[in-house]
Amino acid sequence: MRIGELERALREAQHLWKETAGADRRSLVQTYRKFLSREQHRLRLAHKRGEGGWELARLRSDLLTVLSRSVWEWAWEEPRGKVSDRARLGITLLAVGGFGRGELCPYSDVDLLFTFDPKKISRSLVDDLVKRVLYLLWDIGLEVGHATRSVSEVLELSNKDLETKTSFLDARWIAGSSPLWQRLERDFQRECIHGRQREYLSWRFSSEKERHLRYGGTVFVQEPHVKNGCGGLRDLHNLLWVARVARGCRSLAQLVEQRVLHASDKKQLEDAYSFLLRIRTEMHYQDRHRSDLLTLELQGRVATALGYPHGSILRRIEEMMRDYYRAAQTLHLLTQAAVRHLYGTSEPRARRLFFSLFNRTARLRKIDGFVIRKGELEWGGDWASFSKDPHLILRAFLLAQRFDAELGPSLASFLRRCVPLVTKGLLEEEPVREGLLSLFSAKGKVARIARRMHELGLLGRFFPEFAPLTCLVQHEFFHRYTADEHTLVALEALDRVIDASDPPYNRYQPVFQRVDRPYLLYLALLLHDTGRAVHRQHHAEESAANAGKVAKRLRLPSRERFVLEFLVYHHMTMWEVASRRNLDEEETVLEFARLVQTKEKLDLLLLITFSDGEGTVGPSDGHTQWRELLIWELYQKTRMALEGRKEFEEVARRSLEELRLRVQNRLGGQVEPEEIMAHWKNLPEHYFVRLSEELIETHLKAIHEFFLRQLSPDSTGLEPVVHWVDRPALGVSEVTVVTWDRERVFARITGAFTAVGLSILSADVYTREDSIVIDTFRVCTLRGEAAAEEHYRVNFCQLLNEAFQREDFSFLPLVSKEKFWTRPLPAVPDFPTRFWFDLDASKRFTVLDIQAPDRPGLLYRIAEALAGAKADIVFARITTEKGAALDTFYLLEEDGQKITDSRRLDEIVRSLREALSL
Repeated sequence: MRIGELERALREAQHLWKETAGADRRSLVQTYRKFLSREQHRLRLAHKRGEGGWELARLRSDLLTVLSRSVWEWAWEEPRGKVSDRARLGITLLAVGGFGRGELCPYSDVDLLFTFDPKKISRSLVDDLVKRVLYLLWDIGLEVGHATRSVSEVLELSNKDLETKTSFLDARWIAGSSPLWQRLERDFQRECIHGRQREYLSWRFSSEKERHLRYGGTVFVQEPHVKNGCGGLRDLHNLLWVARVARGCRSLAQLVEQRVLHASDKKQLEDAYSFLLRIRTEMHYQDRHRSDLLTLELQGRVATALGYPHGSILRRIEEMMRDYYRAAQTLHLLTQAAVRHLYGTSEPRARRLFFSLFNRTARLRKIDGFVIRKGELEWGGDWASFSKDPHLILRAFLLAQRFDAELGPSLASFLRRCVPLVTKGLLEEEPVREGLLSLFSAKGKVARIARRMHELGLLGRFFPEFAPLTCLVQHEFFHRYTADEHTLVALEALDRVIDASDPPYNRYQPVFQRVDRPYLLYLALLLHDTGRAVHRQHHAEESAANAGKVAKRLRLPSRERFVLEFLVYHHMTMWEVASRRNLDEEETVLEFARLVQTKEKLDLLLLITFSDGEGTVGPSDGHTQWRELLIWELYQKTRMALEGRKEFEEVARRSLEELRLRVQNRLGGQVEPEEIMAHWKNLPEHYFVRLSEELIETHLKAIHEFFLRQLSPDSTGLEPVVHWVDRPALGVSEVTVVTWDRERVFARITGAFTAVGLSILSADVYTREDSIVIDTFRVCTLRGEAAAEEHYRVNFCQLLNEAFQREDFSFLPLVSKEKFWTRPLPAVPDFPTRFWFDLDASKRFTVLDIQAPDRPGLLYRIAEALAGAKADIVFARITTEKGAALDTFYLLEEDGQKITDSRRLDEIVRSLREALSL
């Protein structure tokens, strides 16, 4: 029933009242009450039949509009003859708030604004009229909020108080002077909107951020606030307020016309908003008053009333809340994307690390058809390209991760519609497998991308085992979030560790920095709760089975698959042992040590235990010192047990022997067993722990080729072997160099990469006991792409050969060009350059750790500085995490002795500082 039909029904009721009771006010109140009760009953029946929440909210608003208009007319009856036409043109009745938007739930307030022109109507007459209207509405039983202001007061207060301005954006004419309302709208636009857009939009941005944080900071809280929480009704209101001020749009349809929203986005928004209004309507009916917090107790009653069919109350709640979270997530994401579009820029982040700042020095960056502009990634080509090449979907996320970019609104909206392109067959393809491993290998940069993938519906497509966790309610006291949100929060906690300076995160930083296969840790966190979807009491077993499926699909080596399944299955074990067992008993610690077997798994288990705990908010709403003390006590005692005990040394020996046999079988006779055995004897244990079986196999083939070249009569013995593999899906080329150890080997290699215009992202540098150097680098072009063009490989090999043939060869003339490494860069306090030595980490070597903001040519400068200081690099681990170089070098004196003299250490630091111009 719309306004016209309601007005006819009310006129009939009023006519009956006049015939039977005359002008008696008491009977008039009863007539209005009966009319209101009857129409509200009709609305409740429509709600029970399943009518949409938005439609019913509009019908309820129509009902109150008709009622308010009738009361307004009645209020004028007695003084009608005493009031001039001029006075009647001097006042108007407006609806504001939800009533102004035309949306009311059963117990929503009815907010009215009486606006008048004091030049046409006296204040006393206004006050008398307002009282007559309000008293009758209150007598009818309505909760009415009101304000009375002159036109000038409305305009003045709107410019002083932005909340008042926001309220007036929703204003709607109900009754009274239409010309006055039109004039007020015109003056409001001219005096309160025009020229003041930036001020209002800036305030709305910060206000929205504060509101979201106040109500949990995520859609997926256990007890969501339906109106003000993330993904609540207010998110759509905010979009419409911003649209009105920024573009003059007053509806979603107009946003589609202006291409701020896609037509399909508009439909999703309307459906999601309508569902939330339906939930809120039932909450009002259940509590018989205005109710916005969907508490655990209320969830069961609402789910039952809305007809969720499951026999178990917990399952009914689960099904309803899954629907709620999906709707709220849709509402939140689509409105946020549209608001970003209207602002014309992405949300500013609190911190920008060096790498992102470096990459933003260029106003426009083009990579593989994508475009990065002002920190946003967009697609620069034909959208049909994604259908032809679905690998572009994952490539978008890899680029957003590498360059610390946000997905632009258009790209994000399109990727949401690309979900069907991520098929089971696509997941089996090598570029996708490599891309996912690369994505989950970037320490400190995984959670943001994983969350974005999940928001767009793609995380569960790339990892089908994770999909059932979407919006899954956890019926546990200690879990504040849904299962998927808990996982994402845990990933965010792990990301914070890598560059943490505040407790408790900074305590775990050294442990995380020495993790060599971070993808195992991140994947374990992603999958650790996937077994909860089957509703078994002990979910770890099912989660571990899911981890095995993922490992098989990604074709992880058997030892990595075992570690992944171990972490997932035992993700709660460390805490259970620490909290339930007596850690003063040696057998408790030894039993746990026998379970973990290696220091690598112990480190990984510590990190997953911490991150999982951070993602689970308990009564204290934070990480308790007691929990941390217990975990660290177990960790430290177990680490001591693993060091130097024969039983654990035997476990390590058997593991290395099994690895050797697997690699030998993989090579299938291409390399002699004696060569393989020599490789095992001439390298330290951590080489075999850190590197993949595939890379070890590559090294053995390259070394075999290097030995064959030595037998050639044309060989000088100085030519290196270069193994070059392009991985365009990852945006990197993997280059292995094998040569004899000699002075400045590492500096020559890094200099050649820099001279041909390539950036070094990471490196594994080893020198065998028999003086064979095996260095593997991951490099990319300055555009961030794989160095797949032939001239990169050809020029690199030519330069490297020349550098190895001539002892006096210098790269300085080639690498001093501005395009490589003299670009002015902003200072970032988050990553100050630091050097520190660890003389206890190794008995044979001096360990140097360097932390510095990354930039082209950095590694070459470091290598030259160390060579100039006569420090021989035996092993090195080069990584770039969150825009900072985190490099570790194992050093010796030229005579093979460990560097311990403090003057020599100071000399090395001075050389490094000079090379880096510090």
